[in-house]
Amino acid sequence: MMVKDANKRHRKHPDAPVKYGPYPVKVGGTLLVSSVTLLIILLGLLIVVPLNKWVLSRKIGWGLIALWAISTIVNVVIELSGVWARVS
Repeated sequence: MMVKDANKRHRKHPDAPVKYGPYPVKVGGTLLVSSVTLLIILLGLLIVVPLNKWVLSRKIGWGLIALWAISTIVNVVIELSGVWARVS
């Protein structure tokens, strides 16, 4: 997107130097919750699986399902209520 925008501006003003700038990314609340949940799950698995002798037991599976369900409920609440509509 940065290259495309810079090339478009350069075509309009060929004598001006080509300048690449940052592309603004709007981070919503649901993306933030999903990212934090994924990080927690990955770090948790890095700790729990070796402690469980490298076996993914039912307990770990139910824990993953519970974390997913909590994350999904929080995301739905955020979307429906409009809390954290846009975090920049």
